[in-house]
Amino acid sequence: MHGSRESRAIGSRPVTTKFSWRGGLGVAESQGVAGRLIVAGRLGVAGLFGLAALVGLGGCNSHREESAAPANSATTADPDGSTNETPSTGAANTSSGSSTSTIPPARWQLHEHALLVGNPVVYRSGRESEQRTILESLGGGVGVLDFDRDGSADLWFAGGGTIDAPRIAGLPSRLLRGTAGGDSIDVSRSAGIERALHYSHGVAVHDYDQDGFADVLVTGYGGLQLWRNQGDGSFQAIDMERCGLTDTLWSTSAAWGDFNRDGWPDLYVAHYVNWSFSNHPPCAAAHDARQREICSPRKFEALRDACYLNQGDGTFREATDDWGLAPDGKGLGVLVADINDDQCLDVYVANDTTPNFLLVNQDGGRFVEDGGLSGVALDDQGIPNGSMGVATADLDRNGRLDLWVANYQAETFALYRQTPGGTFLYSSPMYGLKRIEPIYVGFGTVINDIDRDGDDDILVTNGHVLDFPASATRDQPTLALEASERSFTRLDWPEEHPVARARSGRGLALVDRDGDGDADFVFSPSDQPAWTLENQETAGRCLTIDPIGTVSPRSPIGASLTITTDQASWMQTLSGGGSYLSTSESCFFVVIPEGQRLESLALRWPSGGTQEFTIPSDSRHWTIIEDNEVGYARPSE
Repeated sequence: MHGSRESRAIGSRPVTTKFSWRGGLGVAESQGVAGRLIVAGRLGVAGLFGLAALVGLGGCNSHREESAAPANSATTADPDGSTNETPSTGAANTSSGSSTSTIPPARWQLHEHALLVGNPVVYRSGRESEQRTILESLGGGVGVLDFDRDGSADLWFAGGGTIDAPRIAGLPSRLLRGTAGGDSIDVSRSAGIERALHYSHGVAVHDYDQDGFADVLVTGYGGLQLWRNQGDGSFQAIDMERCGLTDTLWSTSAAWGDFNRDGWPDLYVAHYVNWSFSNHPPCAAAHDARQREICSPRKFEALRDACYLNQGDGTFREATDDWGLAPDGKGLGVLVADINDDQCLDVYVANDTTPNFLLVNQDGGRFVEDGGLSGVALDDQGIPNGSMGVATADLDRNGRLDLWVANYQAETFALYRQTPGGTFLYSSPMYGLKRIEPIYVGFGTVINDIDRDGDDDILVTNGHVLDFPASATRDQPTLALEASERSFTRLDWPEEHPVARARSGRGLALVDRDGDGDADFVFSPSDQPAWTLENQETAGRCLTIDPIGTVSPRSPIGASLTITTDQASWMQTLSGGGSYLSTSESCFFVVIPEGQRLESLALRWPSGGTQEFTIPSDSRHWTIIEDNEVGYARPSE
């Protein structure tokens, strides 16, 4: 069944949208602070695209080396002053003398599901050439999108590249189309994405032109590559010179968000270090000085990150200087969210061996670096960590966003809890995180109530960056951290379980792959087949909430959802970027624990309006459309 809708001009742009409505569903209306909204089931929103955003919204208030020389390891100095690891005793990271771990409870029903049988998706780092470059240590990510708007999640994987000194070449991305049954079909060729401009790393998914179809930015060594979704199942490779994304530095993670509040999604790009084959010093393995090893990032100069403002006409303007981006970071993970709750999007950057950045947005006009003063730049010893993966959530359920960072071997994973004053408290010790063995090199990481008990749990995919690590293995298991009574416990899986299987972990994203309303997990390891974990727990109730902005940007990064049951109330946020080189499905994953009854949901949009609503108890997927006092046509018969 097909229909169309028209509305008055929004801002200066009239909107006329044709849509295809699939599946039978109900439409609910309720009244909120901002007025009327429409709540539509996920399968019926396949064609609700083309919603434009207002221009000129109101203002807002600014309110490696193997060891990074942690306090618990001995080091020796290289002639240039850098350090090499002597195996650590781990004493400072193992309070009470042992790791807290337990066998997974029965409610942790995680099962591996094959992506493609006989033709696996594999990110290629180029390490087979044995050049021992730092380039091949980073790996690649995965992005979740519904590129064909059929209601099933699709997966975009970065391809990596080949390294044959002095030539570095890119390999194409892979696009897997999801089906209603949870299977995957490789549509890379028909989608037209078989061209690779650069050696690739990251996948940043977003509808940058706001036409209703998710586009894809691929980062990497040598530049960016932007793929515009044409709405017919294919993508167009955008001319980067013409669109203004002229970045040629080594880019890693990227994240989208409307920084200047003009209704168009802007772009933050993290850069790593100044490496090339003309700057490729020899580094020795820790256990054998005759064996060449991948160098630490400490051997190289940092590259300044970049910010690009969306002009609304398909082009971008670089605003790195205007927006005051901090120098001297070695960025790997990037997260965009309204961290200080002032309705302006901030940026948190996980830097490798340099202090992390917290770029606080000042009234939509520039950033101020506040990582040091706010307490999220260093660990509790005042040391910058080798930080890779990053995520945010209200972990302590106090209504404020906390920050979570996956770090390097011999460093504790960092939990920074936000205080009422807007500063952060380093809370890893009190949450039991220092009792985890300091042997993991953490990359992709996500937060979700996996066991449906009312607390947010954490997954981290791990793998060493060195070819010959002295005190750990190159391939490492996935970490599952169960939350209970404001503490985290590492679950100890049977060795045959896919979570316990050692891999070269890198990218990780959340996705409802099987359409049952809960979060599943897709992994993109380095030089090994991509894989997924499906959550098959049946306790409680799960649903996804997909917000579509009209006054706010269509994909409203920074929106927050307050969930209220008969026993508790908590908040979630829609963030940009996060994890490592990856993009999770752009929705709220809501879990109502067993024994609790959902009473209401309140969605606060980046524009400031709040809409409260209820939904039928049997629904799993719902789309919330922001009211802009224009009104919307309902599906016509």
